[in-house]
Amino acid sequence: MIVNGPRMGNTIRAGLTLENPGGGRLFCLLADGGMLSLGPGEKLEIPVPGKLRPDFFLASKKSLGRFRKDTQRLEIALYRKYGGLALPDTVEGELIYPVGACLLESPEAFKWQRLGSGAARFQLLPRNGNAPLLSVETGDSLLGRSRFENLLKSGRKYHWRVQQEGQRFESWFSLLDERKLPVLSDRLQALATAELADSLLGDNEFGWLVVRVAALCELSLYYEARAAIREESGQAEDESGELRELLVQVRRLQRYGYLIGKPWVQNHGLHR
Repeated sequence: MIVNGPRMGNTIRAGLTLENPGGGRLFCLLADGGMLSLGPGEKLEIPVPGKLRPDFFLASKKSLGRFRKDTQRLEIALYRKYGGLALPDTVEGELIYPVGACLLESPEAFKWQRLGSGAARFQLLPRNGNAPLLSVETGDSLLGRSRFENLLKSGRKYHWRVQQEGQRFESWFSLLDERKLPVLSDRLQALATAELADSLLGDNEFGWLVVRVAALCELSLYYEARAAIREESGQAEDESGELRELLVQVRRLQRYGYLIGKPWVQNHGLHR
């Protein structure tokens, strides 16, 4: 809807071109409450939402259902194991990154907390192997990519551990199979198309963020899921606390998912 300008009150639909032929600025109010501003002579093509594949909604429904089931099962498991104990609302513990997640690419560095003044023994191991791919002693609390990048392959799972001052902490991570990248990209693009359609039609948004988060968590891409929630939090107020609760659910799946059969992770000393 144009709210100021020579065509005030006109409705501009998807697929048309909006042009400001006048001498002042033209303001266009979007169905989602946003605002566009066009200077003299500027044009803007209103995008048309693309068509969604028939299996898109089925796949989204399945991943969303799985996410909700996992979070509910985990809530029960946490209560049974820890009762009313206040659990840390973070993923990172003695090991900082990467912790219990699938990554899109090789990590920039392994990071951990220093546990003392002595050197730390870092080891990188294949999923089902006892022989380390890499074993080094370091006085730092991180190990850069140049030390291990050539050892990692997509679609594989790895364990890494740090021993220092008589303590040992370990976790797992994996690299997303390159063959899954096109499927993931298509899925996320379809979600963006669905969100755009909601916005242009002026409908109440379905809650596509939750669907996107569910799709990412399905592949254990927890860091990407958390980033998506933080991005949304930066764009909208979370008065009801829904975004905060969603972030907590993702963090708990990443940290305590072993309680419901998710990949095992031990790095916080909370396993009783």
